[in-house]
Amino acid sequence: MKKEIGVRVDPSFGVAQLLPGLQAAVAANGTWQADMQAALIATAILTSPPLYRPFHLNTFWAWLRYGPAISRAHRELRLRWLWRHIDPHQKTILSDDFGMGLPALYLVQNFAFEDFADTQHLLERLLLGVVSPAAIQKNGAAKLPDFIAIDSLDRLHILECKGTQAKPDFGQALRRGVQQKNNLSNPGIFTSIMVSALFIPQFRSKSAPELLFVDPDPDIRFKLLADRVDAKRIRLEVRLQALAKALSAAGVWQMATGIGTGAVSPDSAAYVRNLGGGELHSAGFELSAGRWIRRVHVRTLEPLDKESPTKDEEKLEPVDTYLTISIPDLLMRAVRDAVRDDGIVATDPLKDWVTASLNEKRSVAASKSLKTRRGNREVSVAAKASSWSTSEEEDLATLTTTADIAFEITRKRG
Repeated sequence: MKKEIGVRVDPSFGVAQLLPGLQAAVAANGTWQADMQAALIATAILTSPPLYRPFHLNTFWAWLRYGPAISRAHRELRLRWLWRHIDPHQKTILSDDFGMGLPALYLVQNFAFEDFADTQHLLERLLLGVVSPAAIQKNGAAKLPDFIAIDSLDRLHILECKGTQAKPDFGQALRRGVQQKNNLSNPGIFTSIMVSALFIPQFRSKSAPELLFVDPDPDIRFKLLADRVDAKRIRLEVRLQALAKALSAAGVWQMATGIGTGAVSPDSAAYVRNLGGGELHSAGFELSAGRWIRRVHVRTLEPLDKESPTKDEEKLEPVDTYLTISIPDLLMRAVRDAVRDDGIVATDPLKDWVTASLNEKRSVAASKSLKTRRGNREVSVAAKASSWSTSEEEDLATLTTTADIAFEITRKRG
């Protein structure tokens, strides 16, 4: 299910750390055909926590929670007619989640972004004392940007994401994002530092959907992060945290937490390592042809979606949704080897897997030309396409992560 979204760059906040090549690409083609089912999978992964707590919302259910909200009657991204009745708090959550999943997928497909790590968690793991807001808070003006990302050239990026269903709030969301983006110290090791904002219109809105990128000049709070933290260490941690998020989205939460924090409870070490009878088995995975497979089937009722709603607008039709999750056995063996008897998770087996997976994917990936900065100029450099891969038909979508964890959604109506 592809939906059209306008993409725009607003230079009024500055362009000092805008993604190289973004302005030119948007000027040449300001319309993106977004793979919405793949975007929902990306949303599920990006919103899954690397450290599982039972208070989190369901992790991989974004595809189920939001699938019925998307209008099928429009060529462009819009919400269904019945969405207007939804509680405002639920609308806010959809805006926030779409505001992360769609910009990330756009950057994956067009600019070879690969892995995304939660900034807050990454800083708690590696960069404590380097970040310099007045107080590190989880919300408000001092909230940190959402993600530190890495692309196929191993360049680091900062991304703060905003989403709204109210056009007048679009500028306000960007201004908040600017404040949050500027709370992170020093742009020196980052190729880009951006704020994205996604506007999702209602069924009968007169405004079109829009994905906007801005980049204000860094303020005084930016300091020389590169002098205090090894960039290679940050890159590795981004890769590992992205792996943890994908495993969390797959439903193997103790494995994910062990990678995300560096340890599992000693009492759980044997349970995590036991691939045939431990957490993988409990989560519903079975080994088949070198991959651990989990299948989920959910039957729901969804409203009919007509371009001109009538009095029977609330009639419902059944929809069967099938999710298949596939994890390489070699990855699970690497996780098993990484978990020690005392629960400590060793980095080397996971690092070896990430490196091997990247090398294999890049050996067959399509060539891609990316822009980078040399002085004040943008120049083209040879690169590879993202190690994420996506494919989508009308009611089927597949997304495979850098670590070769695959999620496939099929929806059958009636």
